[in-house]
Amino acid sequence: MQTAERFNHINVIYPIANGEDVLFGRHANDQIPKFMGVAREYEFSPNDIYYQAARNFWNIVIKDHTLAIGGNSCYERFGVLGEESKRLDYTSAETCNTYNMLKLSRQLFMLDGDYKYLNYYEHALYNHILASQDPDMPGCVTYYTSLLPGSFKQYSTPFDSFWCCVGTGMENHSKYAESIYFKDNQELLVNLYIPSRLHWKEKGLKLTLDTYFPESDTVTVRMDEIGSYTGTLLFRYPDWVSGDAVVRINGEPAQTEAHKGSYIRLLDSVKSGDVITLVFTRNLYIDYAKDEPHFGSVMYGPILLAGGLGTDDMPEDRVIDNRACRESLPAKNIPMLVGPLTDLDSWIQCSSQHPLRFTVKNGGGQQGVGLVPYFQMHHQRHTVYWKLYSPDEFVYRTRSLTDEVKIGDETDERKHALQGENDSIYWHDYFWAKNTRFRMAKDGWFSYTLHINKTEQKPYHLICRFWGDEPDTCQFDILIDGNYLRTVSLNRKLYLTYVDDVYSIPADWTRGKDKVNVTFRAAQGKNAGGLYELKITSDTNYR
Repeated sequence: MQTAERFNHINVIYPIANGEDVLFGRHANDQIPKFMGVAREYEFSPNDIYYQAARNFWNIVIKDHTLAIGGNSCYERFGVLGEESKRLDYTSAETCNTYNMLKLSRQLFMLDGDYKYLNYYEHALYNHILASQDPDMPGCVTYYTSLLPGSFKQYSTPFDSFWCCVGTGMENHSKYAESIYFKDNQELLVNLYIPSRLHWKEKGLKLTLDTYFPESDTVTVRMDEIGSYTGTLLFRYPDWVSGDAVVRINGEPAQTEAHKGSYIRLLDSVKSGDVITLVFTRNLYIDYAKDEPHFGSVMYGPILLAGGLGTDDMPEDRVIDNRACRESLPAKNIPMLVGPLTDLDSWIQCSSQHPLRFTVKNGGGQQGVGLVPYFQMHHQRHTVYWKLYSPDEFVYRTRSLTDEVKIGDETDERKHALQGENDSIYWHDYFWAKNTRFRMAKDGWFSYTLHINKTEQKPYHLICRFWGDEPDTCQFDILIDGNYLRTVSLNRKLYLTYVDDVYSIPADWTRGKDKVNVTFRAAQGKNAGGLYELKITSDTNYR
């Protein structure tokens, strides 16, 4: 223990044990094994700090740093607490991180039996680990898992890609049976619904779990030999089940004690040859992003759904260098999904031929958008994140968000009456990525004309996206129709992330107008920008 404790990184472990998030900017997969280590130390030590640290770390990562697939990180680093929409790039969700988060979840479940670890385990297993394997080339897996809307997965090659995630990827797909069954004293817990056979040699118990889940809602468990087992059987009762679970023994209703979000305890005794049937009905629901109220993912039970966007301008997606596609631009014009958000089943309809294929049937002009499980989405552009609105919200958004500029799109910038001096378009050329453009004026200025609604009585707001870690040479004024609005300095030390600044415009500057001119003017010897996005809205919740 003394040797193990010498490896503890106390500058991270102790603050986390006290509930403080000190993860921003840290290499994500450096941190996870530290807390796997202290969880293991807790098994041999009465020091509660180790348990608190491991538990708090898990809670912080899941609540404030986890993306839709169950993975975390962008550029291999943890981001700003609670940030999600700006962590989507082709370097999102390093697969090794999830490999280790599953290990930590398993450790913590065995320490305290908290059901939440199983919820995450199932979610990440299906939506990241299973989704990371190339079905058309055995042994090829993802390193990063691109979540930038309109991008695509990149896979290793059979012989020339030796990334860390190739190594863990060799293990990932041999471990699906690892956490199906647990024992708690003399009771058997069934935690995952994966086809398998169990032989509990100590008890002489043999059973077969058979299911087509997630294609099917039905699970059957055949008690091949009961042996000397006299305990009850407990089946995980997932939160995502719609309505009540159905449990039968040999076709007859079973006596149970059931608590959704915990377990179904079978009260009836069972004997060799009995067949237990469980039916877990699912429905569609939205998993919203942590930092945007109208942005999120569509789920079907525990399964994340993805929308295919074709293969236009898509490069080879099996690569030797994990940065090989860093200059690939995402697909344009990602559809918005518009319909009754509390009744997705009324307008996102399941195929009668394929139980995990869905079609968006109406709303927002998005007729024909197809959705499939993310683990079945391969070798094409896609998205798992959507802008989502009810019909009324969509109308309101159209009225509120009156204009936006596509920075770097020559036609769109010309449409917005671009003018400037000493300004140009540049590529955001960071080590991992070169797939975004920005406009900057060096000791100069640039401006756009944005359309607004002359009858709007509420103040308008500019939403400007910048990079969070610019040098102190980026300092400029923003002017509205020549009126000084504010001075901006971008030297903020927010590493590896974007920032969305919101600047409120006095209502009397816009009232009765149908357009405004927005100017970014550099301070003497400084730069204006770089500006990555520019929007104008009367409601910042609709962007």
